Order: sequence, then C-alpha cells, then structure tokens
Amino acid sequence: MSEPVVSTDEVAAEAQIKAQELRAFLSKSRDILSADQLVSLVAPRAHFEVDFPKLHCYFFTVDGVLMGRKVVGALFAGEPMLIHAPNFLQAQELANQGLRSTVDLLHKEYETRGLRGADLSPVEQGLAKEVAGGRGREGDQLRKLPKMKAIMEHVIGGLPWRW
Repeated sequence: MSEPVVSTDEVAAEAQIKAQELRAFLSKSRDILSADQLVSLVAPRAHFEVDFPKLHCYFFTVDGVLMGRKVVGALFAGEPMLIHAPNFLQAQELANQGLRSTVDLLHKEYETRGLRGADLSPVEQGLAKEVAGGRGREGDQLRKLPKMKAIMEHVIGGLPWRW
C-alpha cells in the first residue's frame, strides 16, 4: 500500500505550523541572539532540535561560544532554522552552510555600512555611527595594535603564531 500523495503546499503549510509551535516553546527557555551576537560567536554551528520525517523537515538552533560563555540551542532573531532535506545528514550540512552564509552576509553588511552612509545627511551619518557602536568607527583599530591582531589571528583564527 503506498502513501497518499500530499501536495508541496500542504507540506509547507504544516511545516510552518510546526515551526511556529517549536519557536513558541523554545523562545521561553533559550537565548535569543542578535545579529551582533551571532557575528561574535566563536565556532558557530547548527544544533539539531527535532525532525518530522513524514514532512522531511528538520529544525536546528545555534551553538557556539559567546564572550567565553558556551551557548547551546540559541535562536537567531527568535527563530529556529527550518530545513527541508531528504535525510538528516543533508539537513545538517544545509543548516551549517546557511549559518556560515548568514554570518558572512552580516560581516559584509558591517564592512559596507560606511559606504552606504554617503547618501545620508550629516545627522543621519552620526546616528548610524552611534548605532553601529565600535564597528561604526572609521579605520582598522587592529592596525594600531599589531600584537593584538597577531594574538587574535592565533587564538581565534587558529593561524600559527607569528609576531
């Protein structure tokens, strides 16, 4: 006996309902990461939460180390990652790729924020720098502290020690 044919729209709708239920449950007990916190995570990776095999849906959250504190099962912007894949291994790979891509996009956004500010008024430019915090400052701060840059490349980046 074969399984009844289910349309992709029905599967997507049911997956979204499951995602909303999971988000409501997890948001009560898990950390919620902002974009700055996600970018600051050391060794971010996808953390498996639950799957729905009939829907081929897998839900992931974020693990890593934030300011020396281990973070397990955090939600980025209050949402779990919903991955559609034929099996768990492919879902986990897609979740990790998506997490890396998100972090890369956030880095690009921070790096180009100053370039996009050229069309703002002087008041808006000042506000943009205040909102951006340390990232809004002009110039490379690590260039002024070469030893600190070498330490960060060694400890955080995993590169061989060079000074």
